[in-house]
Amino acid sequence: MKTVHHVTFSGFLVIIYIDKKEYIEMKLAEIMRRERPWISEIIRNETWLCGERRGHTVNPKDPEVQLRVSQIILEIGADLRKRAELIAPSLR
Repeated sequence: MKTVHHVTFSGFLVIIYIDKKEYIEMKLAEIMRRERPWISEIIRNETWLCGERRGHTVNPKDPEVQLRVSQIILEIGADLRKRAELIAPSLR
């Protein structure tokens, strides 16, 4: 298993340095494309959970569902930023 040594955010490009000579480039569009199914699953789960609490079917565009999905994504983003700062303190 390889260790990540440095993470650089440059505009729309994320570069993860694994070794001095080896790095992974991921465009933000690619990252978002990979996250889309995961976000869809969060929306489905929160829509179902809200419907269970209310006792009837709920639309995914319901304000309560949208608020909860946003909170979940922001919490995960904050956790990822914390982890990136541990790897590369210069990101602070």
